[in-house]
Amino acid sequence: IEIGENIIFVGTVNFDETTKELSDRLLDRTNLITLQKIPFCEMDMEQGKVVLHPPLKVTAGEFRINWMRNKAMIEV
Repeated sequence: IEIGENIIFVGTVNFDETTKELSDRLLDRTNLITLQKIPFCEMDMEQGKVVLHPPLKVTAGEFRINWMRNKAMIEV
């Protein structure tokens, strides 16, 4: 089966004591978004700070150029 240029695979992974770390080889070929943990007691304070932005439309071509080839780290 041929996979077209408009297909992008996205996944998630949980890191805890039951999982193995990802290999350097895999990490070299992927883009990661690392989320920070927020204690539950601080969630109410954080929800008041939420800023809603309009949806951003990105074509598969733009994604490949601006995301896959850009190795800059993005903090969320």
